[in-house]
Amino acid sequence: MCYFCLQKIGRLFCREVEVEEFVVDFEKALWKAIRHVLEEDANIHDCAFHWGQAVWHRVQAKGLATVYATKRETYSYIRKLLCLRFLPAEHIPEVFDSLVDIGPRRWHRRLNGIAGTVTPMYLVIRLLFNKAKVAQQNIQLVS
Repeated sequence: MCYFCLQKIGRLFCREVEVEEFVVDFEKALWKAIRHVLEEDANIHDCAFHWGQAVWHRVQAKGLATVYATKRETYSYIRKLLCLRFLPAEHIPEVFDSLVDIGPRRWHRRLNGIAGTVTPMYLVIRLLFNKAKVAQQNIQLVS
């Protein structure tokens, strides 16, 4: 449908239309139609408002709105997801992966930073349990 609309708009102008950029909603069909009609020449950008709405709807759909409002770590994580759109496109997958996947060294550093220098086993277990709860919420959000 979007494809035919764009073709019709092009015919209404009765001349070659040169569009350099589009700011559009997160509708896959529209992005695909623009790429097809303009043969990948136009830059397509998402709308910050609609990106925020899409993330917020995902938070609500996953039942994380209360956690977002009450847990600082969840709030911070979601805010980082919202900032992804401001990165150059080629950096987004790497940064997203770093938000989702925390390797063993980063875990060790983070736990030491949270717990302090001396870390008794009962405290490590408690910290790991709390981190696992937050990780489960983050997994819910991005799955």
